[in-house]
Amino acid sequence: AGPSIDLVPEFYLPLEQVPPEAWDWIQRAMMIVVRGPADPRALAGAVRTAVAGVDPSLALYSVRTLDEALPQTVAEARIRTLLLGLLGAIGLALAAVGIYGVIAYFVSLRRHEIGIRMALGATPGDVMTLLTWQGVRPVLAGLALGSGLAFAVTRWLASQLYGVSATDPVTFAGVALLLFAVGLAASLIPARRATRVDPTEAMQAG
Repeated sequence: AGPSIDLVPEFYLPLEQVPPEAWDWIQRAMMIVVRGPADPRALAGAVRTAVAGVDPSLALYSVRTLDEALPQTVAEARIRTLLLGLLGAIGLALAAVGIYGVIAYFVSLRRHEIGIRMALGATPGDVMTLLTWQGVRPVLAGLALGSGLAFAVTRWLASQLYGVSATDPVTFAGVALLLFAVGLAASLIPARRATRVDPTEAMQAG
């Protein structure tokens, strides 16, 4: 049950017309829906009295409002969404740390080269642009490949979505921009540090 389940045709029968085997279909239980202007919980006593008037042996249980029942129907989907979101956040953090570590390592290896470039007239902006582009380039390639793979597997996720298309362009664009922003930030930090290299010290260290 829940909003993600398609509607199916149903029909209603008076209790006197319900065949005996039908009670096995609904596990010998039935649901009573009551609408009233007062506090829903205050109606529970009146409903119990009405049910007891029909058959004192019948038990009335699981009394709740519609607002309380609805979250239970989507609880499983919410847990799956929470887990997927948590895994996605962990993956995003690991990607950012990985990009930062790789660019920082390359910067440390290329201190001599960076010193020569700056000694020959390269500005800090030139160095920063070069290193940032080298860090962002594989991010763009990964976004292109990942978007294609994500689009290919959307048919398996369509049944788990409600109120949104599996190929929603806004979602795809938003995720791509977020990943690009993280990759850009992870590349800019070590690239900015590279602009502080002293050309003389870098050339002597090389």
